[in-house]
Amino acid sequence: MFFYIFFMAFLMSGCSEKLENVEDKSPKDLLSLAQLSYKEKNFLRAARIFDEIDRQHPYSDDALTSLLMAGECYYLCKKYDEAIERFRSFIELHPGYEKIDYAYYMIGICYYEQIPIVERDQTPCLESKSAFEELLNRFPQSPYSKDAKMKMNLLNDHLAAKEMDIGRYYQIREHSPQSAIARYKIVVDAFQTTPQIQEALYRLVECYISLGLLSEAQKYASILGHNYQNSSWYEKAFRLCQNCCPKSSS
Repeated sequence: MFFYIFFMAFLMSGCSEKLENVEDKSPKDLLSLAQLSYKEKNFLRAARIFDEIDRQHPYSDDALTSLLMAGECYYLCKKYDEAIERFRSFIELHPGYEKIDYAYYMIGICYYEQIPIVERDQTPCLESKSAFEELLNRFPQSPYSKDAKMKMNLLNDHLAAKEMDIGRYYQIREHSPQSAIARYKIVVDAFQTTPQIQEALYRLVECYISLGLLSEAQKYASILGHNYQNSSWYEKAFRLCQNCCPKSSS
């Protein structure tokens, strides 16, 4: 109980909304106040003071990075929408600035930390992937690229799992193999490097057999066997094709 109270007190202090004595101050004074709040882990106050630098002194040198710092502080407070807005504004206003790669990276991170379970809408996952792709395409040598690539692999796996979830729903619960096939083929075509690929190929075998399209079933069983011969999914596909297509050599 004590730990819970302490933890909640920390969150409240880190995201306090009180903001006073920031009007008519110089950019340097505001920057000092913001940095002090940041050091004290009062991230929301720091974010709003950084916002004040941009609002009161939009053409000052300190305003150049105030949007970035505000975005980072909002992110630390888990106010993702506000953080993304600041990072996007920075990209729009300062497209040639040296830290532009950081802004793209942080947009990706903000969405990444909001990724829902597979059964829910995957818009945050798609937005995160889009931001990381922009970072990798525009700044392949960025120090943030390595982490972005790693997270892209996880995002692709998550998106592939979503397609598989929908495909199984159509196949098993709706008894609509045609609709299921469309989803499984997305995995086969767009997410070949994810762990979902083996099951997707097997499910295609199942669906095509259920439709009586045995040559298509054999084709995907062969692909599964060629690439994943030791897979349990291939063993199941092989047995299924043997039972339904005795002359098959899949």
